[in-house]
Amino acid sequence: MSAMSPRAQRISKNLPEWVVVVGVCLLLSQGIAAIVWASNTIGDPKKVTYLVTGESSDAMLTYYTPDTIERDTVAGTLLPFRMDFQADGDEYLRIAARNDEDGTPGALTCTIMVDGRIVEQDRASGTSEASCSGTAKRLRPIAGAKLPPLTGAVAPEVRRLEKTVEMKRYPGAGARVVGRVTDPEARLSYAELGRPWEPFSTEPYGPYTGSQKFETEAEWQAMLGSRVVDDGVMGSYSGPNRLRDVAAAIQDARQFDNFRDGTTGRDVASQPFEVSGRPAWVLVRELHFRQPDLRATMDLSVVVVVDTGQVRPSSVWIDIPNTHQRYWSDVNKIVRSLQVVS
Repeated sequence: MSAMSPRAQRISKNLPEWVVVVGVCLLLSQGIAAIVWASNTIGDPKKVTYLVTGESSDAMLTYYTPDTIERDTVAGTLLPFRMDFQADGDEYLRIAARNDEDGTPGALTCTIMVDGRIVEQDRASGTSEASCSGTAKRLRPIAGAKLPPLTGAVAPEVRRLEKTVEMKRYPGAGARVVGRVTDPEARLSYAELGRPWEPFSTEPYGPYTGSQKFETEAEWQAMLGSRVVDDGVMGSYSGPNRLRDVAAAIQDARQFDNFRDGTTGRDVASQPFEVSGRPAWVLVRELHFRQPDLRATMDLSVVVVVDTGQVRPSSVWIDIPNTHQRYWSDVNKIVRSLQVVS
């Protein structure tokens, strides 16, 4: 124990005895409280659930648990897959899934739940891997995350087109074009829309590196976003119809992630075209839904995928609800204005 400094000795001499006694008691009580807090938080077990669902009947899984110091890799695991166990907050959690080589190359979704709440979720298709990881105490519940159905496919309900159908020219004046903007990461340039659209921004907004938006009602908005296509849907980027297939995978992911269960999709246009001489595809989907707190009952969702010459293509997503149908013509303005930039 170190001795008191001269200054500390002078202060203690000037203090009444009862103050010194109370101070010592407070210090002791704080130390005891800290020990109690630590004992209640360190090593507190959490209930962890791993889930893997998908369109395939089986998948190859890789996962970590407290009982597997390294990892278990299991091929041909039947889906849906569920595993429940207890883990401390510092335990590393990970589950990853990919389609078996001999299996159906459908969509896969991995989910980690801690104490009954979804804290991590990822989705992939084709040969890509769905991967969920983190520690129980650092992962936080994902607002609005939905538990995938455990009875098979996680693909949304969609009436798909089996042939090429041109995108219609939507009536109405829509918003005024006020300039041209560039998303350098996506290597795309397109028209900037005026009011009611907010000014264009390259500040990240969700997964988008370029965006415009405006509120259409409480908790709902029209959205325009561009980005490089996510790894999670790149498994669809193969074969002669790769642009069309990626556009469909993006529409499916948006419908699954951004709309409530029970939403039905109907593809109304699907066609190839060119952007600055590069191949592109546009897929238009009507998303029909009923929510008691919304006036909107349908969103017009438009996905454009452009081969910019990079390893991954880029995409533009435009979504406008039917409460603001007068702005649907903005879709035509954006698609017509698209250019590839270097």
